[in-house]
Amino acid sequence: MRPDAPQRIFYDHLGTQLTITASEFFVYTPVYTPMGHPYFCVETQSCSTDAHNLHARGFEDTAHLGILDPGQSLAAWIVFAVSKQ
Repeated sequence: MRPDAPQRIFYDHLGTQLTITASEFFVYTPVYTPMGHPYFCVETQSCSTDAHNLHARGFEDTAHLGILDPGQSLAAWIVFAVSKQ
């Protein structure tokens, strides 16, 4: 995921689309699709699944785990926009 390349989900039968844009801190977007159900869940994430273990094993880039020291802060954003196609 990159701020200059939004993710889009098209709902052709409704003539609608969902556009997801986020700051550079968010690099992963898992999509949960439960078998046999007519819905899904989109979860924009700042780190990979299992990031703590990946980071501990030396895969810092893949993990993308944000670690802040005491007193530090971080600001990031996500926009979910629904529009007509």
